[in-house]
Amino acid sequence: MGTPTLPDRALDWAYPIPRDTASIEEWRRRRHLDLPHLSSLDLDREAFGLARRLYRDRDPGRVAWLVERRDAIRAEVRRRLDAAHATAIAVEPTGVAWRRPPRPPLIVRKGGERSDL
Repeated sequence: MGTPTLPDRALDWAYPIPRDTASIEEWRRRRHLDLPHLSSLDLDREAFGLARRLYRDRDPGRVAWLVERRDAIRAEVRRRLDAAHATAIAVEPTGVAWRRPPRPPLIVRKGGERSDL
């Protein structure tokens, strides 16, 4: 027993595949040019809707675009995380580069015992 198929209308309701000739927005979406302009929440919604559509769709042409879209969404999320990580490492909230704090002095007690503070 496999995954039940749904009519195209139901699949388009779950996650519509853009048409090149419908509008400039759909043309940009078809080529994944909209992803850098989406918020993080919108990217999550895109990924969720796409996963639902990908699970049900059986048309090879549409599935190929859906997989390409999924990879583009993952790449955009990874790009944003890498940029945020690089910014967090380079600068503290004060705007000063982070340095390791100095180690406390080593204390040598009578009898030769060593102790860190």
